[in-house]
Amino acid sequence: MIEFPTDEEILEFASVQQIGEADVVLRDLARIATIFHLQDAGFFDRDTVLAGGMALRCYGGHRFTVTDVDTSTNERVALGRLDAHLNWEIEGELVVKTRGVGWYQKAVDLEKAKPILFEPLFSEIALTESQAQFELTVNMRGLDLPPVERGFRHDFPWTLGIEGRDVPLMDPREMLAEKVIGYCVNVLGKHYADVAFLAIRFRDLMPAHKASLRRLVETKLERGRAAAARGGPAGQELYARLPTYAALRAPLEEPERHLATAEFGREVRFVVSAEGKGAIRLRRAKQIVRQLVIPWLFG
Repeated sequence: MIEFPTDEEILEFASVQQIGEADVVLRDLARIATIFHLQDAGFFDRDTVLAGGMALRCYGGHRFTVTDVDTSTNERVALGRLDAHLNWEIEGELVVKTRGVGWYQKAVDLEKAKPILFEPLFSEIALTESQAQFELTVNMRGLDLPPVERGFRHDFPWTLGIEGRDVPLMDPREMLAEKVIGYCVNVLGKHYADVAFLAIRFRDLMPAHKASLRRLVETKLERGRAAAARGGPAGQELYARLPTYAALRAPLEEPERHLATAEFGREVRFVVSAEGKGAIRLRRAKQIVRQLVIPWLFG
């Protein structure tokens, strides 16, 4: 059972961290509660793992611009069963519900449950309809490496009662490969920041796995290209910009030519310590990527 903070604690945290209004904290709490509800329901196992920004937190990341729950699986997920799991509540504290499978967004080997609506009964902070929702993505393109079990962590200054509970995470090497492809294809600043975080966090692990890391990146690039070929023209156009593995190098080395750099500062937010530690700004991210990731992938 999750232990929710008071409104005073939520408002102070949002103000001190300058991460946005209180709605972002309430949404985050609803997502965390849903992750553990899914785990208790048996959704996560050796074949279905937590990925994306929530998994990065468990590895020590501090990025707070997380708007969904990303999962990856080797299985074909039964959507009716998933939807049943996503309609649940903690009596008197939190209600979570969907509008049904018919509202899900479908892509090639990928399902996005949206909108997932939540009502934080534990709080009196008013939310608009758009603020009181999140989404969950199920990537069914398979896992290339076994999961890693880690204790769940967060950056809130209060306990939630789930600290240290183990959750299955995507292996950091596979996450780095996915973030490289995600950034180069979709040109999102948060993915570039994640590439830098994973590189600096696992700088002692990655050099021994350079060959396998390159194979992972190549595999995910071509897997994504094949999925795009089965989808619409928009996805095909994105992958057409990256005709070869070597084409990944330019956007990694020169992010300013590919990103709206002003948006990086506004949209990629971090929870920082009293000393200001925890954030990865674009200049630092570029330095890390050039010093570590480029040699690992192209050296």
